[in-house]
Amino acid sequence: MGKIFLNDMIFSARHGVCPHEHEFDQKFKVAVTLKTSAVEEAGACDDLVKTINYALVYDVVQGIMLGEHRQLIETLAYSIGTQILNAFEKVDSVKVKVVKLAPPIQNFNGTAAVEAKVKRHG
Repeated sequence: MGKIFLNDMIFSARHGVCPHEHEFDQKFKVAVTLKTSAVEEAGACDDLVKTINYALVYDVVQGIMLGEHRQLIETLAYSIGTQILNAFEKVDSVKVKVVKLAPPIQNFNGTAAVEAKVKRHG
């Protein structure tokens, strides 16, 4: 079982609970880790058809991050993981990390992040 990583995907989007988070873009960073046997399959034959095209995975992430407003980064992470599993049958599980780069917390200069792991059932 191998892993495919997409790291440091940056999006400007409007997600959050505070009223101003509905009106102004904020920066988010997203990373996904796909656990799959496709790494070994494709590695043995050098064939894109045997693996998971990470450009298509990016499209899923981008669609959610730039789509409908979500209040919680937990919801963003879970939605990304679920949609990746639905779109790519070769993915056994996906770990998603969503980081809000400048959360609206007074006198706070760090980031806020959530990590969710979504597994295929069955």
